[in-house]
Amino acid sequence: MSKMSMQNLDCAALDLKEIDISPFFIVGNTVYGGRGCFSTRPIPSGTQIHYCPTPIGFTISRLFKKEVCNWCFKYEHGRVMRTDKYYTLGLRKAKKEINYLVQGDDDIDEHARNSWKLADLWNDEIDSMKESKRIESLPCLDEIEYAEAIYVLQVLFNFYKTKSQLSHSPQLSNSENLELLLFSTLESNETEKYRKYPYLVQSYINIFKFIKLTCSKELQPFVNSKTVRDIIGKNLSNAFGIWSHAKSSSEDKELLGFAVYPSASFFNHSCEANIKKIRIKNDMKFVTLRDIGPGEELCIQMVFHL
Repeated sequence: MSKMSMQNLDCAALDLKEIDISPFFIVGNTVYGGRGCFSTRPIPSGTQIHYCPTPIGFTISRLFKKEVCNWCFKYEHGRVMRTDKYYTLGLRKAKKEINYLVQGDDDIDEHARNSWKLADLWNDEIDSMKESKRIESLPCLDEIEYAEAIYVLQVLFNFYKTKSQLSHSPQLSNSENLELLLFSTLESNETEKYRKYPYLVQSYINIFKFIKLTCSKELQPFVNSKTVRDIIGKNLSNAFGIWSHAKSSSEDKELLGFAVYPSASFFNHSCEANIKKIRIKNDMKFVTLRDIGPGEELCIQMVFHL
């Protein structure tokens, strides 16, 4: 793995050729658009070609919060009773979609720009407010927004942890920092989501405000609208579902939450996948399903459970 400096970490246009993700493949442009993973050598069936030791960010659905370990994702299969009586300060039941009076992509884009400008003005003012006034500004999140906020905080903590490590050592070399570097190269689908679901503009602003008002002082230097929007936007097209492990073929799997593994985000979907993903606790590995030739694109089937 290449050692990267703090300068590389801050560069959104990081060249993927600078980083050795795996000895079995490289990341390159596909003929149909976007990026994909291509084998660099003949690979026998059953070979583990990639391993992700931990996600850069994840969240467990509040429905399963008391049943799933937030460290290893172990699911207790209902041993702890679920409850919907957890709606406290800052959390409310899921609402119906809000229909904004905007028509067409241009109107939606302008609506998003103006709304975030107001959010930035709010951000400039909030630090000078008294604590009592700040609490009054705390938005109520529904359970989906709350889960998204937890994921954002996970990523922000990794930013903080990496900056702390870099203050003692100028070089990055471990796998967690590789994931952070690759996270900066992922594409955001924020605008596309707004155009399809205009109500998400206010939803994401509420998440930003909630994080600004509730996160620790150590994370505050990383909390701004640009960063939060970037983190959410990259989750929209790069997250993997966290599925329970079925004890039998007849048992339905539960979607427990989602996680983002940046180095695995470059695998594209194919209905004739040649690799599969396997979750072991909160780690994830990728194994070939058949013999693969040099230059062949490595694809997973997205409908498979993680």
